[in-house]
Amino acid sequence: MSESLKVTGRIVKLGPVESRGAKGFRVAQMVIEIDGQKYGGTVPFEASKKALEGYDALRVGDVATVHFNLSGREWNGKHYVNLDAWRIERPGAERREEVKFDPAMDEEEGVSF
Repeated sequence: MSESLKVTGRIVKLGPVESRGAKGFRVAQMVIEIDGQKYGGTVPFEASKKALEGYDALRVGDVATVHFNLSGREWNGKHYVNLDAWRIERPGAERREEVKFDPAMDEEEGVSF
């Protein structure tokens, strides 16, 4: 079982969204730089599914918090580590709220169109 983790850093690379497999599974790789690392702290993450919502709005240089699962596997005697992002947030980024038009409100305030 993998544990859910998060880290905040500056985006240094945003890979293109690619489709994999017959069903078109969408995935993209992003790299963030984590402050305070002694020997350079660039870490690659693989984003898919819900983590790709809003991916197009991310820019190199943005500060982002990446929520991810850590997993690993062995193949042909070698061990591999996966950092699978499941949510990417930009601290301080505004979230759009749906605003519904209420004609009764305009009439009460005396606003005419």
